[in-house]
Amino acid sequence: MKAIILLLLLSMSSNLFALASVESDCADQNHIKEAIKQVFKKYGDFAGYQKNHGYKIPKTLMDCLKGKLKNGRVKCRANTNPRCITGALGFATAGSKNANICKRTEDVLSDCDQIDKRGSYAMLTMHEWTHACGYIPESQPENVEEAVMDWWNSTHTGFSTNCAQR
Repeated sequence: MKAIILLLLLSMSSNLFALASVESDCADQNHIKEAIKQVFKKYGDFAGYQKNHGYKIPKTLMDCLKGKLKNGRVKCRANTNPRCITGALGFATAGSKNANICKRTEDVLSDCDQIDKRGSYAMLTMHEWTHACGYIPESQPENVEEAVMDWWNSTHTGFSTNCAQR
């Protein structure tokens, strides 16, 4: 009986620490994973920060984003993908688990240092997951992106998005 309970607890605890997956064809896979991990680990911080700084992100969206951090996917797409041809850095479809990052993003961030690169991926991924949570007009995804940028800047000394020139 004790062994069954222990196995049950172990299987439950492994799900508590599951994070979104990042496809292996992403050249910046480790930076993307670390960005997701840092936002997930400090999610309570981020949730409080955005609320205290007037971002007014709806609770249902915050809950959805938390779910994406745990169970979402990040896929890297070729610049020839029809949704990347326009010059977009990423895209998502409402109801999907995926935040799609266009390969050009890796080029745009190539001169960025580790903190700037990870912060930029955190911003982009959360922006695209906001679309995946059903927010199609850009206003709310841009609000989330700005909240992530400000929060990341408050927790990572020297963070700047100036390294990324579109």
